[in-house]
Amino acid sequence: MRSRRPLVLMMILTFGALCWPQEHQQYSAKEQGARIIAAREPQANKQQIIAYEKSLLEAEKRHDWPTIAQRLAPEFVEIAGDGNAYTKADVEKYFPEVKLIEYELSDIQFLALGATAALLMYKADVNFTFQGKPGPAHMRVSTAWVQDPTSGQWLVMFHQATLVPQPAGSK
Repeated sequence: MRSRRPLVLMMILTFGALCWPQEHQQYSAKEQGARIIAAREPQANKQQIIAYEKSLLEAEKRHDWPTIAQRLAPEFVEIAGDGNAYTKADVEKYFPEVKLIEYELSDIQFLALGATAALLMYKADVNFTFQGKPGPAHMRVSTAWVQDPTSGQWLVMFHQATLVPQPAGSK
C-alpha cells in the first residue's frame, strides 16, 4: 500500500500539471503586472494641456509669433481647414496674414496617451480673418501634445482643424 501512495500522488501531480493552463497563468500575471504599472505611471495633466492650448490662442490674438513658435515642435504638422498639410515654417510664413479676433471652446475632450503625450479635442467657434477676409467660424479641432524629453516642455506635434458646415441661415 505504501508503494501505491507515491504513485497515485505522482499521477495526480502529473495529470494536474498537464491539465492546468500554465501559459495562461503566466500571461495573466504579466497582464496584471502591466496594468498595475500603467496605473502607477503619471499621466499627462488635462488642466495643464488645456491651459497650454488656450495660451497659444491668446498668443495668436496678440499676434505673438515667438510665443507660438516656442510651443510648436520642430516636426510640427497642421492639417488646416482647407485640407492641406502645413509645417512649422509654413505656419510662420502665413502667420502675418491671420488675425484672430475672438474664440470660444466647447465640448473639450482630453485623452492622456501616457505620461508624455496627450490629445486634446474640442469645438471652436472663432472670429478671424485671413488675408483680410473672414475665415470659417465653426471648427472641430484636435491637437496632439508631447513632452520634450530633453527640456520637459510640452510642445504641439500635430494640429488639425476640420470645418463644421453650418445650415443655411444659421450663425
